[in-house]
Amino acid sequence: MDLRKIFQKLIKTNNLAQGYLMFGRPEVDFVKKIANFLETEEWKLATRPLIDFLFIEPDEKGKISLDTVKRISGFLWQKPIQSQRRLVVIDQAETLTPQAQNALLKIVEEPPSYGLLFLLAPDPEVLISPLQSRLQKIFCNKPSRKVNTNKAQTFLKSNSIKRSAIIKTVVSDKDLLKEFVRGVMAELDKDPIRNFLALKELSHRWNMISRYNTNKKLQLEAWTRYLIG
Repeated sequence: MDLRKIFQKLIKTNNLAQGYLMFGRPEVDFVKKIANFLETEEWKLATRPLIDFLFIEPDEKGKISLDTVKRISGFLWQKPIQSQRRLVVIDQAETLTPQAQNALLKIVEEPPSYGLLFLLAPDPEVLISPLQSRLQKIFCNKPSRKVNTNKAQTFLKSNSIKRSAIIKTVVSDKDLLKEFVRGVMAELDKDPIRNFLALKELSHRWNMISRYNTNKKLQLEAWTRYLIG
């Protein structure tokens, strides 16, 4: 799936949605190139400040607050000057406070026609359900190096008994587990529409495993019920 070509076409035909949630391993530079393309029709990082683009990231406390969302609202409701849209990108959307998420929900429920939001997060479940349900979700899997998918391919072709045995093996080693999960994501991402639920749930389970002291084997075995075929 070539996201660059997809978004270029959406922009040129004026068919962009008004809100997107990019999850998994989204790249900040990708959405910055969208911002530049909206204003200049050039797919590259901007070499000058963009007029109709606002980039949001966590403050010094590691949070995105209600006051920040109020600033987002004020920005979005101004008419664009150079672009067809006023674009706001929220990086690390998992750091939005509950109050900020509720305020953002009001924006996405009744957005200005020229407003455009991109939220970047590792896991859709970090957002409240009403907010994530109103955003178009895009799984992103851009590994920084080539991923070995041999074990992932074997796993996906196996029956439930063999899958359980593979899970038992990979959870015993942190690096092996990481390689396995990335490999499975890479394989499922070959058909992201068909495998959307499996990708979404694996991102959620992997976030739980990475951030909390949870049973890795149980998390992955519970995830397998979302696999198709």
